[in-house]
Amino acid sequence: MSAKLYHQGRKLNIQYHTIWPAGHMVYVAKSQISVRYANQDNCSPGKFGPLIEKYMTNFKLSYYNVTTDIINPGDTSEKRIIFSTRTAKAMTLLDSSYQKIMEGRLKDLTSTELFSLTEQSILVPENEDEFAAIQMENEAFLSDRKVLYHVLQPGANCQLGCHYCGQQHTKNFLDPSLYEKVINRIEGKILSGEFEYNTLAFTWYGGEPLMALRQMRDLTYLLKEVAHRHGMKYYADIITNGLSLKEKIFEELVSELGIRSFQITVDGTREHHDRRRITKSEEPTFDIIMDNIVKCVNSPLVQQYNVTIGVRINIDKSNHADVDEFLEYLHSRGILNKVIVQFAEIVDWGQNGASKESLTIQEFADTEIGWMLKLIELGFNMNSFIPERSNVACMVQEKNSEVFDAFGNIYPCYELPYTPIYENTEWYVGNIKNDKSTYEVNNSLRNWSEHIRKGDVSNCNTCKFYPVCGGGCPKSWLEGKPSCPSFKFNMEDRLVLQYLNKNTSIKELI
Repeated sequence: MSAKLYHQGRKLNIQYHTIWPAGHMVYVAKSQISVRYANQDNCSPGKFGPLIEKYMTNFKLSYYNVTTDIINPGDTSEKRIIFSTRTAKAMTLLDSSYQKIMEGRLKDLTSTELFSLTEQSILVPENEDEFAAIQMENEAFLSDRKVLYHVLQPGANCQLGCHYCGQQHTKNFLDPSLYEKVINRIEGKILSGEFEYNTLAFTWYGGEPLMALRQMRDLTYLLKEVAHRHGMKYYADIITNGLSLKEKIFEELVSELGIRSFQITVDGTREHHDRRRITKSEEPTFDIIMDNIVKCVNSPLVQQYNVTIGVRINIDKSNHADVDEFLEYLHSRGILNKVIVQFAEIVDWGQNGASKESLTIQEFADTEIGWMLKLIELGFNMNSFIPERSNVACMVQEKNSEVFDAFGNIYPCYELPYTPIYENTEWYVGNIKNDKSTYEVNNSLRNWSEHIRKGDVSNCNTCKFYPVCGGGCPKSWLEGKPSCPSFKFNMEDRLVLQYLNKNTSIKELI
């Protein structure tokens, strides 16, 4: 619906029964309403309250909301926090106003409240199919994708023998004779013109990618040439165990190989890490890896090239109680505020039963809040406790994103190479040595959006967290293992932490 009205001598545009002054452009795209102010000085929702209220009867409370209990019980102005998973934005609202929404009395809300609630998709058009609208947004995101992304696993070997790893390591590396075929496969996607890419992006993975440093050097040179030929930006990151990440190698990776992000796994304190992440000859690795990390984060190249370094902590029942101690250790080494800390559950890999000692997802979520509080207590800069909008679950939904391993095999997911159970399955695309007519490019992983729509392997199509989750790990769901994020089970606590962090000296409250 659209019409024209006049109020106080000014023309108004009405779309979807939402009214803002002409000159305040209203865009209704895929049922998401956004307001861009052409003249902010004249914008005052209060001026148009009567008209806004008149048409708000055609709106409803979105299904995709999470609401906390009252956060300030006993105060004269009791408040709640409402988080819209459709926009990944949170706002505080008077409990009295929240009750009006729940009772369907939208006309009794103030125009300022109505403005914010519709802008953040907490209130949405009454007849809107919200799930369909979210799917349309996701599809639009994929169709307008500007980044061509691949994972390169140039070596099948690793120094470590972690019990939860599902890979079978061998002393194989990508043969230089296959470089050209890999490059041609990647460049062919650019030349097809199907998408207007402006960035060529890669993740180096393994095995341990630094054991294939020769291949990394050779391929980076060739890939940067491709990016240059097509006027594209070049980006790379790496997932490494950190054992070989000496200072000189770090400098080369950053300044010459263009790597801008590092993820390094440390399984908590020395005691726990050296029980699990040991070499194949059972040698400890904690001190070597931590010394490497400290030198890397203090390198002047970090600021010069805007490099991020993440420390991932793999957690189960055996080490969860000592995560706080490890965070204190990072603080004592002077690097806590120089790294990104990631708490990760140990899950099955290649059906190896690694998750049998894991916490339940609810136990993990409850304990995770305590780890966040510990980070704050130690002075860690927590910018956000809440997830962002996620239009895709992972790379499998991007049809041109592929993984190349050391044997020339092509997969849609980086957990598949070197894992025996996935050899010669429907998830195997083909081998770079063979003609592309032999490739199987359509499989159940690639059709994840359709699986979500049908609800045949997951409950994502009825989950209010879907817009900020994207569906979790498609491979896990297809293997019959739920893949829900921890924030689904502790979101209200996260919202309160976010509020306190912004509005109080939360450190003093701990």
